[in-house]
Amino acid sequence: MNLRRLAQVVLIILLPSLVLGQADFTTTADKPVLSRGQLVQVEYTILGAKKVEDFAPPSFRNFSVMQGPLQASGPMIINGNLIEYVSFAYILQPKTTGKLIIPGATAIIDGKKKQSQAISVEVISARSPGSTGPQGFRFNLPEERVEADRELVLYPNEKVADKVKKNLFVKVEVSKKECYVNEPVIATYKLYSRLRSDSRVVKRPSFNGFSVYNMTEPGSSISTVEKYNGRLYNVHVISKSQLFPLQTGEFVLDPAEIEAAVQFVKAESEMDSYLEQIDDPTAEVVEHTVTIASTPVEIDVKPLPASSQPAGFDGAVGDFSVTASLNNPVVKAGEAAKLTVEIRGKGNIPMINAPAVNWPGSVEPFDPTAKEDIHVETAPLNGVKTFEYAFTPKDTGNIIIPPVRFSYFDPATGSYKTDSTRAISLRILPGENKQRETKKDKAIAVLSPSAKNIWLWMGIGAVATLLVIALVVSAGRKKHGKFVATVQPQEPPAPAAVVRDPLAKAKHMLNNASSKIFVKEVESVVWMEAGEKLKIQPIALNQASVIAELNKRGASESTIQSFRQLMYDCESALYIPGQTSEDLQGILDRAEGFLSELDKLA
Repeated sequence: MNLRRLAQVVLIILLPSLVLGQADFTTTADKPVLSRGQLVQVEYTILGAKKVEDFAPPSFRNFSVMQGPLQASGPMIINGNLIEYVSFAYILQPKTTGKLIIPGATAIIDGKKKQSQAISVEVISARSPGSTGPQGFRFNLPEERVEADRELVLYPNEKVADKVKKNLFVKVEVSKKECYVNEPVIATYKLYSRLRSDSRVVKRPSFNGFSVYNMTEPGSSISTVEKYNGRLYNVHVISKSQLFPLQTGEFVLDPAEIEAAVQFVKAESEMDSYLEQIDDPTAEVVEHTVTIASTPVEIDVKPLPASSQPAGFDGAVGDFSVTASLNNPVVKAGEAAKLTVEIRGKGNIPMINAPAVNWPGSVEPFDPTAKEDIHVETAPLNGVKTFEYAFTPKDTGNIIIPPVRFSYFDPATGSYKTDSTRAISLRILPGENKQRETKKDKAIAVLSPSAKNIWLWMGIGAVATLLVIALVVSAGRKKHGKFVATVQPQEPPAPAAVVRDPLAKAKHMLNNASSKIFVKEVESVVWMEAGEKLKIQPIALNQASVIAELNKRGASESTIQSFRQLMYDCESALYIPGQTSEDLQGILDRAEGFLSELDKLA
């Protein structure tokens, strides 16, 4: 596999632009030289872009497109920085030999049209007699080298399928087959090989029902030597991911499929020495293309214990601690202050919501904001999530912000735990408005009681005078037989209410935008409407809070199931690499039905 070389080339080319914070668009191939019968994987990669639209591949005139585009997207870590990538890959077979040009592709990247660079590959004729055959493996143990070299020779009584089954296979390893909801499972897909082959991934697994965090960079290939069933193999890591199950039940991890072009040296007789065959430059080399797949693995996801669940528990699973601090221990009344709450540890950090703060009555709080710093290469996810609560104290004096409590489930002990911060004291000084009011009150207090009464009687006299004048004018009009009626201007009729369709933009996008942009718009509208209609603060808006509020308002089970299915469809289309939804109209119909039910419950 040449994926490691491809990943290195991509990083070398793109790193300068990434350091400068610019998006880059690059063309790469997984091999610079190939025979006419071989396949080459060409990848158009965009790194560091905020928005990608209208990707257009070139015309591959000198190649036959065997497969593609294979689209993938997600985060990758370069020099400790988390950078978003989008890639479009094509599997090509050359039509002729020589130096062939692979043109660049075009796309609208962050509002500007860009084109990736053209590259070239060298296509040579198929191996002819006199060229060197496959070379043996170089395991450390001599006996392993001999046995591995023996597998490179195909004798007349041997079948390709049998040799491939024994020497080339895909295997998935999981850290556990039974876990709790939101407890991570590490899934590693590996290719084991004792053959010389040109391999590529033709189908990556889809992790339905899980939130996925990749632990390896896209396109990377980690190679090691491992012993399996008593034999040494060259092992390539296809993918390594942390999977956080979102609900209970039995889930199956789909297989990964690999297409491999395997080369053997063909022996004419059973008596031929395999060592002589490998070193014989005139020996015939035969190539067979096979497709292999891993065995599906089942994961049993258990519910979290309900009996001992503490009040305020909101789905955090792992091992955490919580701290809190003020940006300033002394503030003035009416001025903004900030409380910072940090949750550190390992577990499902991205899914943690802001813990509740029991604010004193003399404080006006605002919705908190959140940010996170996590390390996706560690298992479980390790890092910190920070919540900042802005608030305004209204009265002077000293107040106490009670301890902030954070409850989580520890899968290592199978029990709930609660950590809390210390109570924090805050001194509030008089603000500028308060000082001005105090001076005004002192000025009024200087007036004597008799002076206050004088002002009161003067006000009453003024009102009485105005009433007398009004009566005299009215009587004069009646005496002369003229009565002028005051006609009040009529208010213009209220315009007819316009029925707002929150999905209007999505409906326009259905046939005029890419599927991912359409699905993103639908998902955004559903979350916004759910938060508004169900009165859920943005920081606390997640599937659990929506379902809890729907149950509280008496929503039917079909409505809740419709919401779950809608979110699953959107997340699958948006966040699982290589996944696309073909039922876009179905997603739109389900969104309309759910929003209609929301209106009835609001």
